[in-house]
Amino acid sequence: MRSHWTVAHYARYLGLSVDRLTSAVQRATGQMPLALIHARIIAEARQMIENSGLQIAEISAHLGFDDPAYFSRFFKRLGGKSPRQYRQEAAMGQVRDDGSYAAWP
Repeated sequence: MRSHWTVAHYARYLGLSVDRLTSAVQRATGQMPLALIHARIIAEARQMIENSGLQIAEISAHLGFDDPAYFSRFFKRLGGKSPRQYRQEAAMGQVRDDGSYAAWP
């Protein structure tokens, strides 16, 4: 994931055609392969933003992004807010993960 492989690269690595990989991933997850990869990157970025003291540039580098500004745009496009905004809201307890047991009554 941190190497930012293309879907074709994953397919080659697995010995599958792109179409076969796409079909299998869609059946299993309901998502396109690239969307699944991006969701995993965003999930890891959120975890790091919430639970580490690393700067956004350090998180960006850890996730394989060469340009922290590009990472910020990527995060905002897929996450709805900038990494900085996300960190501020998480620190104030305004970020809620729907899959968290802590959110249960």
